[in-house]
Amino acid sequence: MIRQMKNRYLPDSSVIISGQILDFIQNLDFKEDVEIVLSRVVLAEIENNANQDKTTGIVGIEMLNDLRKIVDDLQKERQKTIKIRVYGERPSLEQIKLNTGGELDAVIRIHANDVNATLITSDDIQAQMAEIEQIPTIKLKSVEEQMIKGQRIQHFFDNESMSVHLKAGCYPMAKKGSPGHWQLVAIGDKLLTRSDLEEIGSNIIKEAKNDINSFIERDLPGVTVVQLKTYRIVICKPPFADGNEITAVRPLVSLSLSDYDMNEPLVNRLERAEGILVAGSPGAGKSTFISALTEFYLDKRKIVKTLESVRDLQVPPEVSQYGELDGDFEKTADILLLVRPDFTLFDEIRTTGDFKIFSDMRLAGVGMVGVIHASSALDAIQRFIRRIELGVLPSVVDTVIFIREGQIDEILKMSIRVKVPYGIKDVGLARPVVEIRDYVNNKLMYEIYEFGSNIIVTPVGKGIKRKSSYKRRSSKKRRKSKKKYNKGRSYSKKDSYYEKYMDNPSKPSSNYMGVDYGTDNKDSRFVLDDNGEPVIKFGIVFGKKSLVLKAGTDCAQMYVDIFADDMFVASCQINKYGDITISKDSPLYKKLDVAVEKGMEIYGKKT
Repeated sequence: MIRQMKNRYLPDSSVIISGQILDFIQNLDFKEDVEIVLSRVVLAEIENNANQDKTTGIVGIEMLNDLRKIVDDLQKERQKTIKIRVYGERPSLEQIKLNTGGELDAVIRIHANDVNATLITSDDIQAQMAEIEQIPTIKLKSVEEQMIKGQRIQHFFDNESMSVHLKAGCYPMAKKGSPGHWQLVAIGDKLLTRSDLEEIGSNIIKEAKNDINSFIERDLPGVTVVQLKTYRIVICKPPFADGNEITAVRPLVSLSLSDYDMNEPLVNRLERAEGILVAGSPGAGKSTFISALTEFYLDKRKIVKTLESVRDLQVPPEVSQYGELDGDFEKTADILLLVRPDFTLFDEIRTTGDFKIFSDMRLAGVGMVGVIHASSALDAIQRFIRRIELGVLPSVVDTVIFIREGQIDEILKMSIRVKVPYGIKDVGLARPVVEIRDYVNNKLMYEIYEFGSNIIVTPVGKGIKRKSSYKRRSSKKRRKSKKKYNKGRSYSKKDSYYEKYMDNPSKPSSNYMGVDYGTDNKDSRFVLDDNGEPVIKFGIVFGKKSLVLKAGTDCAQMYVDIFADDMFVASCQINKYGDITISKDSPLYKKLDVAVEKGMEIYGKKT
């Protein structure tokens, strides 16, 4: 049994920042004089955090000031001597670098042993090491909530509040309502001061330090992120923000998958989780849906893990919530593969590294469900473009569920196939195309494909405007003119191709305006002109968005000059299918269009 040194105490930073040292001193039995020894290592640690605008450092300095005031009051009240003295030297640079290994905690224990003081701590490892080293130690238990004095963040919430927004110089505000139907309302008629915000922030840190289900997620210069039980709290102050500010968010409703309108095929797809994205705007109900999905997987006897930058998802205790390992999600992913989860929920995919990890885990065979901020289901997919290869996109994400106002608003599914993209007529431009379809009716909604160095996202069957009656009449007149031109057009009535065509004219193609009078590209189009020179008689097809000159596969890859009667028009290369495709927007199309209207003969000469 280690004998505690009477009336001389050395607190470490854990009990100072949490405020437990204040209650400990006030509850002492002052039969003799008391001495409180402050290690310079503890003071240096608190000062360093305060200089970096970390909330823990500012709270620590506040607690030290309160400690001195309490000591002065107790001396007057109980007529006993209570001294505060500082001992030791500031830590060296080497000791600071080794702090992650417990170097500074070891120096604090050495100081307690040097002055024959009882070490006061709330840290389990510090207490156990002190006992091993036979240093008298008192380990303080967590502070009860009733002992927290002053304003608390919980006081601003009621049963309808989803989030509370506090800022110095403003009235306290809260978002109330249901997912997707929030209203920002004032919840007080008194302007908040900087002191109010500092008091509330200080109490948040105290509670987080003393509650086993709470923790400080991040403590950076000017901002601190705290998970206080079910509350996710962000404390901001200058220089990060223009003033002191506290935002607290909590889950308001809890649902199961049966509360959502889903058919059996969708439930089966969720059960496989072959790359699912849950998208929506902030406050739309994504986290509520994910919580319901987690319980669904647990009911199926599956092992579920989460990846969260800020661990604030409300999930059952059977689900392990993983954060960044050594500040890097890639290291967390390495460990995740070792624990072999059936499903992994990746909350708030934002950075390129997050997208890469989601892709790697999915391609490794892990069932992945990702949460992403987006204003539409298509926007969620577009955030993956350029971050991963387009060809593997459907293998990484095959289903996108868009949440709006707390309900499933849209479901898209993806697949890949080789085809000619929508709006392109040249079969030579066939390529891998990612098809995005509506999950309910299987209707093709969008296509994604590469065109040169660009990635094109094309809406299919959406946003196509109907032509006015004037334009329809004009188009009809032009089609009639071109049909008439095609029907009677020939380079020479003596050539066998003309006779073949007149004996069996081609029928109009459903994909083209006008008559395609030479779609069989296996036939050679070489004929002789009046001077006996070989020329190419083109079959002409007017498409909706292009004009096609058909020369036959014998002329494939050939360079030719195009003439309208004796007028030179352009030089082109015939593609491997024996065609020259001219876009409707090009100047060449307009030249040929005018030539056809005038009845000019269109032919080509090999260059």
